[in-house]
Amino acid sequence: MENATSQTKTQAAMPFDIGGIKFAAVRATQPRPHWRVRLEETGEVFEPGTGGISNESVPKMKADIQYLLDRISKGDTSDFRRRFGLPPTPASESTCVECGATDADMVGCPDGAEICRDCFGAGRH
Repeated sequence: MENATSQTKTQAAMPFDIGGIKFAAVRATQPRPHWRVRLEETGEVFEPGTGGISNESVPKMKADIQYLLDRISKGDTSDFRRRFGLPPTPASESTCVECGATDADMVGCPDGAEICRDCFGAGRH
């Protein structure tokens, strides 16, 4: 993986979101035109073909990333984020669905909701 400005000239990016992760398809023009995926949270631009992600078209790229979420991570967004080297949930999105508190120490529920330790201890979800 490399910085988008090194060795490859890039043009405009097309942002998209899969599994709560913000990506962008970046059009590279060198050595030949192709697409590269950028992880918006870190700015990391992946080498073409990383993880089996297509660099031929944006729809194929999105389909490959969706496949990783559905089939490899089995729909588990925390696992999906970890596979991209990200924390299980972004700090800005760690909000208790029961009381609205923001806390870094959240508990994940089987239905995908996140609640704070206080609500978990009180059996609120």
